[in-house]
Amino acid sequence: MTSTGLDGRLGGWLEAMGFVAAIAVLSIVYAIAVEAGAHVTAFILTSTAISGAALVALAGPGRDGLAIMMSPASWLLGLLHIVMEGAYCFALLSLSPAETSLIVRLSVPVAMATSFLLLARRPGPAQIAGAAIVTLAVAIVVAGLDLSVQLAGVLACLSCAVTVTFRALASEAHPWNRAARTIKGKMQVTGLLVLVTALASLTAVGFAMALIAAGIMAPNPIVPRPADFMHAPTLLLAALVGAAIFSVMNYLQFSAVVKIGTESLIIASALMPMATLALQQIAGAIGLIKPHAVPLHLIAAMVLVLIGVVVVMRGARRA
Repeated sequence: MTSTGLDGRLGGWLEAMGFVAAIAVLSIVYAIAVEAGAHVTAFILTSTAISGAALVALAGPGRDGLAIMMSPASWLLGLLHIVMEGAYCFALLSLSPAETSLIVRLSVPVAMATSFLLLARRPGPAQIAGAAIVTLAVAIVVAGLDLSVQLAGVLACLSCAVTVTFRALASEAHPWNRAARTIKGKMQVTGLLVLVTALASLTAVGFAMALIAAGIMAPNPIVPRPADFMHAPTLLLAALVGAAIFSVMNYLQFSAVVKIGTESLIIASALMPMATLALQQIAGAIGLIKPHAVPLHLIAAMVLVLIGVVVVMRGARRA
């Protein structure tokens, strides 16, 4: 097989498109879960625990499994993963999947600003211009929202964008993640750190639930009730997300990066809002989620995001 075949760049681009599709499917499944009444905390922690277990089952724990699980870097990276997914899911309480996917592209300018402030990585003019285009696209979408109802969703998207940035920085610094050179190695590290932090988070939530049951702590919307973990749609959709979607998504991401590089994968990822919009309309048409209108400014913003990301990445290549 040549480098242009399925084991080379062509295969890498196909996997990148599969990764984009998997993210879009994940967004729709999140929306289905939210509309079905799943508690966000219960749903995210259950799905991430299943995801970690599935990845470890697929790739094995490896020789350094215990050391990876006990590393503070793993705990940080795993918690950032949980917060990122939780913020994305929370945003869907008031925003459509397409709006959420697009507003989260704020991670592009946020990452650039964070890298400059914390790591002194000075962006070039093209990168700044591209980030400005992405910011303009997000501003266009936000301007069309009813912020009296949807402000919490926008803030959740901003939280997700910030968390995406710090998760990427934590991934760069994680010693075992940096050392992993194979897809299996990457999946081992990801599975272990997600599993241990999800189980720890479930334990902490269980303790908070016990305090509420004992009357020591007041009930709050963040802490689920015991019944929320037995909610049938939560269990079924968490199993789908954790055992299937996350596993496929991670494999495609790691494999595509090896074949086409990080830059090309990021450019492909700029298509996520468009892919999410397409699946959103299909899911709405067949009754899986409530239908959402598609204003023209949303389409225009998606095109701007794609242009902005391409400009950023081309500028990075010339830097």
